Amino acid sequence: MAAHRSAAPSGLRAGTLNHADPGALLNRVRTLPHAVQLFLMDQEQLFFRVWMFRDGELRQYAPEQPDEADPAFGPPHHP
Repeated sequence: MAAHRSAAPSGLRAGTLNHADPGALLNRVRTLPHAVQLFLMDQEQLFFRVWMFRDGELRQYAPEQPDEADPAFGPPHHP
């Protein structure tokens, strides 16, 4: 797994992972302080999902629908 991290002067952190297990990554993020937003896209997906803590739980916020299997998702050239 390749990783890249950067730190902004304000304390913001950003990183990228290649070939990560999304479930394992979400489990790891659940152990972090609750001031985290996660933009997650699996290799088979066409757009990022947004995860944030709410009421102590890590939840997916946007977008949940449509997904890539939905015929209304996009142009016909999408799988």
